[in-house]
Amino acid sequence: NVGEMGCDAFLCAPGTYAAEGRQTVSDVCQPCSTAEFYGSTECDQEDDGEVSNTISDRSILADMYNAMGGKYWTENEGWLDPASSVCEWYGIECHNEQVTGIVMKNNGLMGTFPKEIFLLPELRGLNLNSNAISFSFQGINRATNLEFMDL
Repeated sequence: NVGEMGCDAFLCAPGTYAAEGRQTVSDVCQPCSTAEFYGSTECDQEDDGEVSNTISDRSILADMYNAMGGKYWTENEGWLDPASSVCEWYGIECHNEQVTGIVMKNNGLMGTFPKEIFLLPELRGLNLNSNAISFSFQGINRATNLEFMDL
């Protein structure tokens, strides 16, 4: 919606990127010094010799919301609001603007929990107890900071 998102609804400006190359309800254009062109879909910034993850925390969480019936959750305050940080979304814990925890105990989640959640680089904990979900541990090896899960 151009009225709400401005020109970013067409294409992300140079110096920014989003998974679809434009801002959507679930993914905003994020800063990236290596995104030289309009509509960039990846950010290839290097950090101490390692290429950073090109999937944003927002994008991963938006996928979780959509895959698990987010609009029907008991609490979903802030979710997918392009004007708010994911750290303001109900059930999301952060440190330095990076997702460290997802606490959605008994919140009406349903369906298959997306394996991409393990791509959240600072994820330390998951509390998904008392929800009607299927859970696969595929990709858990990528969650190198994960300390606890309550399923």
